[in-house]
Amino acid sequence: MKDEATGRYFYVDHVNKKTTWEHPGKSVSNSSMNGDSSSSFAPAARVEPRGMATGFGFVPASTTTTTTAAASNMSSAATAQPSLSHFTPATTTSWNNNSHSKPFATGSHSNYEYSYKPSLSAVDDQSTKYYSSILPHIDFKVIKVPDSLRSSCPSCNAVFSLSKRRHHCRLCGDVFCDACSSHRVILPLGGVEFEKPVRVCKECHVDVDKGNYFSMRRYLTPLLLYDEEKEADFQKAFGNVGVGGSSSSSSGGGMKKNDDGSAVESIDANKVSAALSSLTQDLDAVMLDSSSFGEKVTIPPDVLVPAITRHLLLDETCDRAIKALSTLLSLGSMVGDDSFAATVFLQKDSQRVLEGICKLLEWSGTSTKTLAVQEQACKAVYYLTDRRVISGILEMEEANGHLLEEGWINSAVMMCDVPRVLRSVLDHATCTASSSLQRWAAACIGNLISEDERRGCEAVSEAMSMGYSELRYESFISELVSSGGAMILSSLVSSDDSDTRAHAMAALSQIIDAARELNVRLKIFMEAYQIQNVQTCSETAIIEAVVSSGACGPSLAQLLLSADNHSAAMACNFARSLVYPIISNPLGSSVPRYHRLFSNESKLTVDDDGLKEYREAALNIGASDGVLSALVNLLKNNYGASTRPVELCLSATQILAAIAHTLAYWESEIKNAGKPIETMDESVLRLHEKISIAITTLEEEHTADVVVGLISSSTAESLNSSRDTPSSQLREAAALIVTALCSSSGAMAETFVRSNVLARLTSLSMDDGFDAPSSRGQWSSRRLPMLEATASLLVHGWKIIQRETATNSIENSSSMSLELLLEALDSGIVPLISRLLSSRLQFSPSEKLYADTRTKIAVCHCVAAIFGIARCDSAKIGYSRIFEAIGNRHPIISQVLSMLGLVIPEAQSLISQGRNREKDLPMSMLLEAILLAGGSICGSEFLSFGSLDFHGDYDITPGIGAAEKDIFSTQFQEICISASDIISRHSFLPSALVGSLGEGVILPTLRILSTVAENSSTTSVHQQIIRSGVLLPLTDMLKEAMNAGDYYVFDACVATVGYSGPQMNSSSENNSIQALRDSVKMFANVISIKEDEHVPDASKLKALKEKCIKAVDMLSMNPSLWTVIVAHYVPNFLENWLTVENAQSSNVKMRSIVCTGLQTIIRVIALPTHAVFVANTGLAATLSNIICSRENSQQQNHTEVETLAIQIINILLSYSEKKGPSTERIEAGVVDVYALDVACHLLSRDENQDYNSTMMTSKLALEILLTILDTFDDIPESEMTKSTRIIGFMETIVSHESFLRKLFATAQLSNPHNFESDASFVSFYGKPICMFEGACGRFERSTDAAMNILCWISFYSVISHSQNSRVVWDTIMLEGEDIADHFRKNVSIVIFSAKFLNVLSHENNICRPKNPSKFIFFQDTVLPIVQERLLNILSGCCKEIFETSRHENLESFQSICDRYRLPQKCLQLSTNLSLIEVAFEVLELSLIGFPRSILEGVVSDKLSLTSLFNFLGFSSEATIISREAAGKIKVLSAAILSSAGNLHCLGLAVNNLGLRSFGIASLSAACLEDDDDVEALVEDLTEEGSSMSTLCLNGLIDILSSSAHGMEQNLMLSAPEARAISSGLGKKLSSMVIERFVHKAEREHVLGDIGSNENMRQFPEVTLLCALASSKDSLTELCSCGGLEALSLVAGEGELSAVNALLEVCKVDPAMVVSVDGHISALQVISRSSEINNQTATIACLSLLMMIATNSIDGREAISNSDEVVSCFEFASSTIKLITAESKTFSNSESEEVAEDRYSSGSEVEYEFLSFLTSLVPNKKCREMIFSDEEFLPSIEKLATEAPTYELQHAALLYLDSCARFIQYDATDTHHDADMICSSLLNIIDSSQIRRKSREIVGSSNIGTFGTFSKTHQFNENLVLASTCQVLEALIPNLSFDNLTKVHCSLAAVWNETLLFHWSLSRRTSSRTRNGGNLMFNISSIFLLLVGRSDTQILFKAPGVIEKLFYLIMLDSNC
Repeated sequence: MKDEATGRYFYVDHVNKKTTWEHPGKSVSNSSMNGDSSSSFAPAARVEPRGMATGFGFVPASTTTTTTAAASNMSSAATAQPSLSHFTPATTTSWNNNSHSKPFATGSHSNYEYSYKPSLSAVDDQSTKYYSSILPHIDFKVIKVPDSLRSSCPSCNAVFSLSKRRHHCRLCGDVFCDACSSHRVILPLGGVEFEKPVRVCKECHVDVDKGNYFSMRRYLTPLLLYDEEKEADFQKAFGNVGVGGSSSSSSGGGMKKNDDGSAVESIDANKVSAALSSLTQDLDAVMLDSSSFGEKVTIPPDVLVPAITRHLLLDETCDRAIKALSTLLSLGSMVGDDSFAATVFLQKDSQRVLEGICKLLEWSGTSTKTLAVQEQACKAVYYLTDRRVISGILEMEEANGHLLEEGWINSAVMMCDVPRVLRSVLDHATCTASSSLQRWAAACIGNLISEDERRGCEAVSEAMSMGYSELRYESFISELVSSGGAMILSSLVSSDDSDTRAHAMAALSQIIDAARELNVRLKIFMEAYQIQNVQTCSETAIIEAVVSSGACGPSLAQLLLSADNHSAAMACNFARSLVYPIISNPLGSSVPRYHRLFSNESKLTVDDDGLKEYREAALNIGASDGVLSALVNLLKNNYGASTRPVELCLSATQILAAIAHTLAYWESEIKNAGKPIETMDESVLRLHEKISIAITTLEEEHTADVVVGLISSSTAESLNSSRDTPSSQLREAAALIVTALCSSSGAMAETFVRSNVLARLTSLSMDDGFDAPSSRGQWSSRRLPMLEATASLLVHGWKIIQRETATNSIENSSSMSLELLLEALDSGIVPLISRLLSSRLQFSPSEKLYADTRTKIAVCHCVAAIFGIARCDSAKIGYSRIFEAIGNRHPIISQVLSMLGLVIPEAQSLISQGRNREKDLPMSMLLEAILLAGGSICGSEFLSFGSLDFHGDYDITPGIGAAEKDIFSTQFQEICISASDIISRHSFLPSALVGSLGEGVILPTLRILSTVAENSSTTSVHQQIIRSGVLLPLTDMLKEAMNAGDYYVFDACVATVGYSGPQMNSSSENNSIQALRDSVKMFANVISIKEDEHVPDASKLKALKEKCIKAVDMLSMNPSLWTVIVAHYVPNFLENWLTVENAQSSNVKMRSIVCTGLQTIIRVIALPTHAVFVANTGLAATLSNIICSRENSQQQNHTEVETLAIQIINILLSYSEKKGPSTERIEAGVVDVYALDVACHLLSRDENQDYNSTMMTSKLALEILLTILDTFDDIPESEMTKSTRIIGFMETIVSHESFLRKLFATAQLSNPHNFESDASFVSFYGKPICMFEGACGRFERSTDAAMNILCWISFYSVISHSQNSRVVWDTIMLEGEDIADHFRKNVSIVIFSAKFLNVLSHENNICRPKNPSKFIFFQDTVLPIVQERLLNILSGCCKEIFETSRHENLESFQSICDRYRLPQKCLQLSTNLSLIEVAFEVLELSLIGFPRSILEGVVSDKLSLTSLFNFLGFSSEATIISREAAGKIKVLSAAILSSAGNLHCLGLAVNNLGLRSFGIASLSAACLEDDDDVEALVEDLTEEGSSMSTLCLNGLIDILSSSAHGMEQNLMLSAPEARAISSGLGKKLSSMVIERFVHKAEREHVLGDIGSNENMRQFPEVTLLCALASSKDSLTELCSCGGLEALSLVAGEGELSAVNALLEVCKVDPAMVVSVDGHISALQVISRSSEINNQTATIACLSLLMMIATNSIDGREAISNSDEVVSCFEFASSTIKLITAESKTFSNSESEEVAEDRYSSGSEVEYEFLSFLTSLVPNKKCREMIFSDEEFLPSIEKLATEAPTYELQHAALLYLDSCARFIQYDATDTHHDADMICSSLLNIIDSSQIRRKSREIVGSSNIGTFGTFSKTHQFNENLVLASTCQVLEALIPNLSFDNLTKVHCSLAAVWNETLLFHWSLSRRTSSRTRNGGNLMFNISSIFLLLVGRSDTQILFKAPGVIEKLFYLIMLDSNC
């Protein structure tokens, strides 16, 4: 037959009632192999449908393997083993329930469940052997149900009778009524009866419609109708009938017949077995293709299940029945249909069925059948006790409780005797004869434990709710340990079978979880009802048994490494159940203490938190071979590629978290013991070994990187973070790992810190979705692990940074601290901290309080870390970012301090009440965390590490004054004030330091206390600390710390006492000043102890001495302690420490201690009596010996000791100057005798590597010299030259020649008053003194102090009578030095002198004496003496340079002069008459060649420029200066100003300095001076042709110029300036200009044309004259003083301003212009316009000539009579002809926009030429000249017709109009004929008409172009036409009749069009009809001349013409 779905043909085996793809005859029998008579057929190729006996329908492809022999070969599927490899979610039935639902308790269980389903892997075990070989398959044949067995229809329950007959279904064989079997179908069966449609029942018809011709329903007949008793009676009556229907016995009664006569077949056990066998086989086939489940399994569960289970208790069928049942349950579980399993519990005989299964499990023996049946029974039990099945059944009761009896379903479930079954399966778990049975038994145990847990929890809940004191069910779990069940399962963990191991681990984990949950509930129940006799379930005993059995070893590792996720999951669940309480218990997952305890005698604490067994299990797992690696590798696979389920990774991560916390716990306990590992007992050593193994494994497996990947992995993202998904739990567990590993492994902590995972953790912590309770318990939120991990990362990152700081990796630590801090801040940690701190703690016992407390602890640790890290950042960028992030109000700081104030009294109250149990509330840890945070925000950098982490040479607490004063000092002081106020209350400090609040609080309290004391500069804070009563505890701690060598505690105590001690005095409340004095004495005694290098504690003693010296140094800030310090400490210090050996030791720390002691001495010698006492001890001699014994070779050593020694000498020196009693005054010779030598010695030494120390010593040495110099102020002026003090001073100074050289080099190379140093010249004086930033004595800068010393040494060297005084000036002049390069030598001296002069001349002179009464003496005597010496030196050096140097050297020298402002300084000094000559001498030498750079510097200096202007009028009459010298000064000043003007730098400087008026006046006055001697000097000093006036005018021109760098200078004069200059210099300028033109004419006469090329504008007098002429106010003055003639000469050169001036004069009186030949100049410019190339000037000249010709007849005659008019006309004619040749006519298609562009592009020159010629036409001479040019008039006519612009066209028409009036008189040629001109004019009119019509064609929008006009002019087409009519009017008398007719016609057209235009567009604006009135007027005038013509009369008589004309006249203003 053909399968229509696939197109393939199949065959029907009529014998076996089966369909096959191959012909039955071609199949190979397999009966010999499996005992089955059926055959196995493989799919065959497609064949044609031939030989088909019937036309039966097709069977769908999904059902073709229902009962084939192939299914028989796969019978091993029926023996599928329990594993994790097959699980199919339920999709179709109502039994698809979640296994997590009620009533199971989930508090202690994992957050996920795996369903352990059977696999299809064949295993050669007893079950397979039995069911495949010993108990073979039996073929099933449909049996016709005997009529006697059916008295009614099974479908409709109709009772059979004579009328209601029985009918057999031919498919299932059962009996039905006719109505229920009315369907007729053709069945694919053999036989005659099947050749036609046969009867089938309704149920079978449904299957047939689906193509299922062999439904499982046919098996129901024997299964349901078999009755063992009736069958026995039947056999007695009719004998045994075989399966085939034949009698098995020859005897017996006859065969029984049915109603239809057919033989009745008996339903015996054999038929039942056959039915069960075939049913099992069909179910196995469906399992192979579970998608056909809905089509194949159509029998309802409530029918099929009872049909199978009723045969479980029969010996003949029990084996096949249990096999069928287990297969059915397995199939239902596979497809997610749990209704079959539920039916087992809910059927009527469920108790009997469950009893039968129990009996099967309890079969004894080891036969094959027994083991096989027991395996199938275990399999059935496994599926029946599945959590999903039980949950579904119980939910049915909840859903349908109103329909069912209360508790009926629960009672049905309880019928399963779990303890009984559990005992049986535990026994089977030990069976080694069948590995399959062992596997199924191990799998069953897990489900049974789960059910046992459910019942136990339900019993407790019921008892609690009902008030029962007894439980109706007691769990079997408590017996597992005593009965050995746990050991059995533990032994299975080592099984060879991986599935058995996995199920055993799953069972163990289930037992532990169940025991944990039941134990919790039972304890609550027992506490509630005070019951003691209830047996509890101790999971710790189970865990102990499991651990002791070795179940955590390699077997666990093998399962974890399994590629099968389910096997690995069971192993993870097992390990997780052992250690999960570690992370679910708040004590187990508590954050390790980040600091050590104060006591060092602690012991390992006893495990009183109930987690001992769990920690042992975790430690065993961690130390077991391969387990940790397997766990990490499992996560590695998931991290590398998502190959593992997230639930599995979660379990592994939680195990690692528990192990990590165990490691951190034991590490902390061992460290807190305070003993070296090697000194502890053996148990601790073993413990430490396990810890080391685990940590090493974690590090080798790169666990940190894996955990970072888990936290940062995007696969763990969730769209809804509020859901507690496995992904979120995974991150939570990973965060727990981070927290723990940071504490136990430094390497992994560093990896975490450097992995940038901090930002991710912070981001997760900020998510409000993580605020929900964690799955670990209500005591923790899901955010808490993220916060604690963040805190742990920050704290341990802080530790790493401190460790690098301790190893001197300052740069690395600063960089790392900044990176870590910025990462935290950028991730948003500050807003998170602020938000979490803002919630207030409510101290009422609750789980929420515990969670909030832990959160606050983590947040405080974060605060402590970020501020501590910022403190490590040397650049202080971290603090900037922190304070920027927290804002101005600093909410985080106030929140921490507020919480500290809240927690302190609460902690004191709880501890006083004895309620401080960490498992109830971690109050002590909270207090520790807040104190750590408070210490950090107060500025502490360090955590309180263990003492073993420190060495004797590591100093933690800086000394007094070492705290950095930065921009945050104010904030820290305010914070410290607030913190001090809080910790000083409630006697907190004393109680905390003595350990009353817990041992862990001591060091954090000491840390914040020392930080507050150190960082606060407020006296009230220190007093508050003292008043708190903390001094005595600190003293005790100090003693203990010194005894124990605890450096941190010792330093912290020292810091607190040292900073607070200065505030202690005799009037303090506690009156503890004596304790401080005793402390000082103790420190002094410690210093005096002799050291023995051979003593083991020698290094500690030395370190202790150092601490004592530092302590005394800090306490020396208290004046009350100075006496005891001076009396006891100072002598011991001088004797034992202050030696040359120690002071110059190569040991840095040794020198540091010496410095500390010297600092103490500096403080205590503030009192005169103390200073005298110390000085008399010989301190000055010792210090001098230390300083002077140090050579330059020792410069590499630090000089702190030397610096402090100099300070002490300086202080003692000050006491030697004072006057007073001998007890307060140091005698002469005790100190001062060493001071000067020490200072000179220090300043003479070369600079060493320690630049800072060198600067300090230089500072102190300079201050010593200043102090000595200041003492000379008391010497009278008259005694200075003979003063022995000054002479002795100078003798000492000159004896230190190296000091003088350094002093001079300092002056030369320093940069006083911002003068640049010249790096190109090396000082020949040597190296300078080391200068420094900051004040020196009374000077703000060290260079000022050095220059002051130099000034007074220079002065004293001049006036003193010392024999060696000249050494100073010889040293300056480098006398005696063998220097070959004299130029560089002189330059070096010049630089020194120039700088020295600059310093001396500065307005804030730094060389002034200290005594104000000496200021006048200094100004009048000292300065001139020193300045004169320096100027003489400069003069000599400059002369030598110019005499001996090359050109390039001179340029270099001038750049030096410019750089050091030597000319400016000379000009400033020249104000002193005693210095003026030598100053100008140096000035002249420095300005040779007048270089631009120097001149710019001179004129830009206001004082110098003012001096130059003043020197222009310098006179020798009132001075002692000679006349020649005075004249030289004037000329040099004028030359400087002239050169500056020529370089265009004078004007800009004058204007910038506000000296314009002064400069103009000075230069103008100097121009008028007439002195022959001066002029002679000018000729000598300047170039040929220059004069004093010319020099001054050059400067004046530049001052008035508006352009600094242009070739053309535009002078900008105000009206007053112009009038003033004109009145004063007008006559002088005019004469100079005329003289200049005369000189030019003479040169032209002598040289010919050579002189004509000279540009007269280059002369300043010409420039200034033209500028004055441009002003109307000054023009009148110029005309009155003869300036008009000069202007006429200048105008002839084409100067526009001169021409414009002539124009202005012409407007007033043209005759004045003519009188000075201004018209001649204009004609010359026009004639030479091609040479001048100045179009603007040409236009101006044309305008001038036209104005003269138009306004004056005499002027016109003068122009026409001039010789230049002919050349002018020729130039004009050629220009007009040229433009005529280039002109283009208007295009007819030209647009309006293009036309407008044409209007604005006219040529102004041509227009002016035409206008000028038009003005000359009335002159007959000119007219004749014009008319004589035959080509000119045609050019004009062409221009009038085709001009490119309306302006030119209009000008041409005006010219024609002027000529038309003289044509009849003067024109003699044909070119000037009136008719010819008329023709040209008519062409203009006609072309205009054409353009108008073309515009009308384009559109109405262009109509307005008739009246358009230029945007810039009034010219338009209307005006052109009007002008044309004007010319025609003049020509009318001379026109012929024909031309008159043409004129009339053309004008008539224009007339009509114009009238029509104005009539229709009368509302337009006048701008659109401009000049239209002129046009109409001119046309009307012509018509009036032609009024006698008939056509004219006709025109006027036309209708409407007169009306329109009147309308136009009335409305158009242009008419």
